[in-house]
Amino acid sequence: MKDQQSQFVSRGNSEGYFAFQWSNEAADFLRKNRFKKLVFAGAWGDFGFISEYADFIESLDFQNEDRDATGIASLHELKNLTLGGKPKKPIDFTKLKKLESCTLPWDKSYSRTLFSLPKIRDVTIESFGEIDFNDVSWNPSLEKLTLTKPNIESLNGIGGCENLQELDISYASKLAHVEDIGNLRKLVKLRIINAKKICSFPSIAMLNELEVLILGNVSLTSLDFVGSSPKLRTLSVGGEPVHVDWTRLLKLPNLTLLQVLTNKETCPSEQDFKVLLSSLGRHAESIGLTTTPKSSWVSVQIRCSSSDLN
Repeated sequence: MKDQQSQFVSRGNSEGYFAFQWSNEAADFLRKNRFKKLVFAGAWGDFGFISEYADFIESLDFQNEDRDATGIASLHELKNLTLGGKPKKPIDFTKLKKLESCTLPWDKSYSRTLFSLPKIRDVTIESFGEIDFNDVSWNPSLEKLTLTKPNIESLNGIGGCENLQELDISYASKLAHVEDIGNLRKLVKLRIINAKKICSFPSIAMLNELEVLILGNVSLTSLDFVGSSPKLRTLSVGGEPVHVDWTRLLKLPNLTLLQVLTNKETCPSEQDFKVLLSSLGRHAESIGLTTTPKSSWVSVQIRCSSSDLN
């Protein structure tokens, strides 16, 4: 192998960091230390050399676009994979039976391979290219799904991911239909940011395990969809002002943080909130009402200690 400019360093007993180009010295360094975790930075071309180290590599972080990622499929001990750029050819995930977490740009072939891996628990996808999840083969082991800048128009088919506990979707400009989320009965945390076509969320009321609900820059007009939500601890809704039934929300037994944007004219004062909370047998650690000049909106933040809620 021809020597090229290279930098490499150990980050503890199990992690190796490699920058710029591969070299004979870097190869010797890797063989000697048998790092379980590798981090690559810089301009890389053919990544096939990595297959030589398949017996001990468990984690791979590669931050630049790779011309040929075929070597990754040979890493049969790999548990964690992060790709910052899209490979020229998609990765053959069928051979990565031990993979538990993965972060990478989308390719259509992953619908039938990545999500159905036997041990996969945590997947982060950039630019998910499908309009829904109907073509995805789910494995019940998946617990966390993060989508950034997806092409999705609806969440149809996501109900097949029956054990999902965390769902994070951001910059989903086409997403409008979210009814199928009601089938994720084990969902604990839901975060959806910058999805302006979402106007209602009635299926939220079906999520009895939900503890954290964060909705930002969506087009809701009311929070009536929240329902009883017995385990909800955090409710944060931003973007447009919404109508709020304060009594119903502040009765939620485990709520510790409420953040919402509402109309200044209909928002209770800080004293009114204290009176309402007292009438409900509740006590707030803090009540914050924030307005801006010439704005008809007010940002409300109420924090309650958990010991006061049950």
